[in-house]
Amino acid sequence: MSKTLTTPWFDLNKQNHEDDQFGEHLIEGNPFAKSVAAPLFQAGIQVAGMVCRKGYKSERLHLSGCHNILLLLQGELSVQHNDNIIYLKPGDISYTSPSTQMLYLSKPKEITWWIYFKISDTPNWNELKKNGSFVESYESGALMFLLTRRILDAHKIRNIKSMETALDDSHILLRLLRRLISLKKRPSLRMKSLSNLVTEISKQPELNWNQTNMAKKLFVSARTLLRLFRSEYGCAPKDMIIQQRLIRAMQTLSSTDCTVEETAHQSGYENVSSFCRTFLKQVGVTPSQYRRNSNADNDFKI
Repeated sequence: MSKTLTTPWFDLNKQNHEDDQFGEHLIEGNPFAKSVAAPLFQAGIQVAGMVCRKGYKSERLHLSGCHNILLLLQGELSVQHNDNIIYLKPGDISYTSPSTQMLYLSKPKEITWWIYFKISDTPNWNELKKNGSFVESYESGALMFLLTRRILDAHKIRNIKSMETALDDSHILLRLLRRLISLKKRPSLRMKSLSNLVTEISKQPELNWNQTNMAKKLFVSARTLLRLFRSEYGCAPKDMIIQQRLIRAMQTLSSTDCTVEETAHQSGYENVSSFCRTFLKQVGVTPSQYRRNSNADNDFKI
């Protein structure tokens, strides 16, 4: 039985490298990175990446000119903000504000895996630092992972179609990062209900979700539901359903021996051809190619 990475949302092949430093990065100023993630760099993001570390201990950094965001996917990690130490578990997001001393530390032999963003301290991000550094359980972690993974994949393969899709994904990812500004604010009852609805979808994406019934759950009109989704998640309800179904499909393909047909049905698709077309359009490869890729070591040593 293959080892898996278990997050609060799905399972993936577990990272288990002999060396302790692997990662993929999109860096401001790199023309290839701009071709798939221009909206992120235009908004002030300096670096976006996904890294794997074994026995990790960062240098003690003083963040004088940037915000630091980290979403933990695997393992346990402690983060020290000045003199305050907080422990992260998979699914937690850490925000470190500018002018803060920061130190990350994992257990000596533990493998940790995370997504991170380094953002310039510019006026358009001023609201983000008002509440200071924090660690929170993050409900949109699955979506952030899927978007980041697709953008990084588009950067690697440099296929025109996948690069175009990655630019759209970058807009959505930017909205997720911007939503961190309001993360510490108390959500309204309507937004809490919306969050609960998205949780339901993520747990059972294979159900026959439709916009009318979803709107009834929130006691709003279909038009209001569409506005709430676009405002809060940067996408329409149907796009959220597709994303959650693809997350289920990616989990199944990477951690089981289910056929493509079985994967399609378990993910909520009665028509296998429709599933394959959607998977190719959104992920950039066919389900079979994704399965082959997930079994190979596609990380870049840095």
